[in-house]
Amino acid sequence: QEESPPLPLDNLGKEFTAGAEEDFQVTLPKDVGQVLLLRVHKAPPALPLLGPLAPDAWFCRWFQLTPPRGGPLLFPCYQWLEGAGSLVLQEGTAKVSRADHHPLLQQQRQEELQARQEMYQWKAYNPGWPHCLDKRTVKDLDLNIKYSTAKNANFYLQAGSAFAEMKIKGLLDRKGLWRSLNEMKRIFNFRKTPAAEHAFEHWQEDAFFASQFLNGLNPVLIRRCHYLPKNFPVTDAMVASVLGPGTSLQAELEKGSLFLVDHGILSDIHTNVINGKPQFSAAPMTLLYQSPGCGPLLPLAIQLSQSPGPHSPIFLPTDDKWDWLLAKTWVRNAEFSFHEALTHLLHSHLLPEVFTLATLRQLPHCHPLFKLLLPHTRYTLQVNTI
Repeated sequence: QEESPPLPLDNLGKEFTAGAEEDFQVTLPKDVGQVLLLRVHKAPPALPLLGPLAPDAWFCRWFQLTPPRGGPLLFPCYQWLEGAGSLVLQEGTAKVSRADHHPLLQQQRQEELQARQEMYQWKAYNPGWPHCLDKRTVKDLDLNIKYSTAKNANFYLQAGSAFAEMKIKGLLDRKGLWRSLNEMKRIFNFRKTPAAEHAFEHWQEDAFFASQFLNGLNPVLIRRCHYLPKNFPVTDAMVASVLGPGTSLQAELEKGSLFLVDHGILSDIHTNVINGKPQFSAAPMTLLYQSPGCGPLLPLAIQLSQSPGPHSPIFLPTDDKWDWLLAKTWVRNAEFSFHEALTHLLHSHLLPEVFTLATLRQLPHCHPLFKLLLPHTRYTLQVNTI
């Protein structure tokens, strides 16, 4: 196979200064036939520089080649080149490996994956945790997986602003108890939104409490209930006032109008010990009822642990107002713990990093799945390294 001579990208002006954007147009001196690959080479400076050589980087978007015969060929790149080095690109059509019939194309795939497997290696962060990228700090990351300059500035600006705001409000240094709900409202009286205002107005209501299992931050645990777990001994007498006459617990179970939210996964959590006393952490079970005629979803019963008994009563809407409100508050606390540890940390950060690394290590740029997945993994590795 024939290879064309190197074609320098050089326009008059400051095209390679920081932040500059430039289009280059070059002409091949002769026809080289069918084009299989395009090599992008970033050479070191021709003349020595005073002082240490900084590995300047430039970002290449794409190349378009117009051959003598046929339509133009697009070679997408969208990668940083830092320091001296080369990239070898295939034409942009998405292809699986068996579609590359030419040995050079197959070789390019293997060399690309080998280079990425050397750059992006696995490590075990903690026993039992998903494996992750073997890098210690953001400074160790390749430019292609770092935040853009604009996103990086915005990220730290927002984080700094939130930190300063909490410091001014006294939240960061607060160690005492809240004296009243009004005190809490004054502390959180910034960055108001309609949703936040609505929540503050209605958070004590049963219908709003139940709606959060469908419309809140963690709508992943609610399940239709066709039978009650043995460790959640709700009886007809307990819920008769909410269900009303002419029905029963068993009848509603058979109709499919009862729903269960089970936070049992939190039951083995080891809590902090403060002043020699282990802190309480709930692993509640919550029974919900869809009232007839598409009425609101309502809580029927709450048990704050997985072990029923004298020390773990079943709380009901007919209980004392503050007992019932406190039980619902513990359920919301458990929902927050589940959301942050599992829905957010595990499912939105740790597991996506596994898929991100597998994509980078096992799929070349021309693979259809790589093209599909890459936009969704754009900032996963940096945010997890932070």
